[in-house]
Amino acid sequence: MICATCGVSLVGVYPSEVAAPAEPPVTSGVPSAGVLCDECGALNTTGSERCIYCDACLNGRPRGISVLTLSWPWGDEEVRDTLVVGRDPPAPPALIARLAEGRFDNVSRQHAKFVVADGKASVVDMGSSNGTFVNGIRLRPNVPAELASGAKLRFGSDLEISVQLIS
Repeated sequence: MICATCGVSLVGVYPSEVAAPAEPPVTSGVPSAGVLCDECGALNTTGSERCIYCDACLNGRPRGISVLTLSWPWGDEEVRDTLVVGRDPPAPPALIARLAEGRFDNVSRQHAKFVVADGKASVVDMGSSNGTFVNGIRLRPNVPAELASGAKLRFGSDLEISVQLIS
């Protein structure tokens, strides 16, 4: 026996174990109150950010974070898209200057890159000599690591920061 909806074999599955497909309620006419989902057409409670039936975004913005705050030893910095950490460009000139005046010579020329996209924040080690660490664990080069609010990062052996995710 094969499921008519998804094509999965139902051999060995008892009828009581088969769930009915989840379908959004049918709405007719104009809703009296609430927000219609553009994806599935379901009526959601006014003020909802996500559709309760298909999890689509109801307000045009992706769910998740929009700003990553980095707490450097010298102050906070907001990242809204990308930021390269390193002693040479494409790192920002202000960061290059801070690294030069501190005791951070074991940060590579192009050490790591922060990315904020699709409601998530991540960091990628760019093949640094002395490593990028998230909560004490060394990252593999060129493999993005998703960040959580409160994570502690270390670049090389001396530069330590914390991150905060803001939606």
